Amino acid sequence: MRGASALAEVLAGAPAVKAFVVWEPVLDSDTAPPGPSVALTGDARVHRYWDPKLTVSRRLLAEAIAPADCLFGKDTNDPVVWDAVFVYPPGTRWGNKLPAPAFCGRTVVRVAGELRIRLQGAR
Repeated sequence: MRGASALAEVLAGAPAVKAFVVWEPVLDSDTAPPGPSVALTGDARVHRYWDPKLTVSRRLLAEAIAPADCLFGKDTNDPVVWDAVFVYPPGTRWGNKLPAPAFCGRTVVRVAGELRIRLQGAR
């Protein structure tokens, strides 16, 4: 859950930003979304979703939206978009075709500094 804490810290410095967090079962211990003790639960700007079938991950992969460095298990036959951040400009809409992100990186902890820089203009 270090990624959730790192994201919470970044969002604290970007009050105009909304976040959509998609939790998915990647590890054997991922049987349900994190409980209320996890960072991000008290922030009304953060919309949390549980995606048990990895629908968002599969769509990002199918439409080649997720660059290779945003994948977990990229050396396997079944990669997953996991522990990654995608930044979209204000007003971006997801429709029949997914938009390309302005920035994507993983792991959240590793890219938190770059994410903070990318979000500085969103005030």
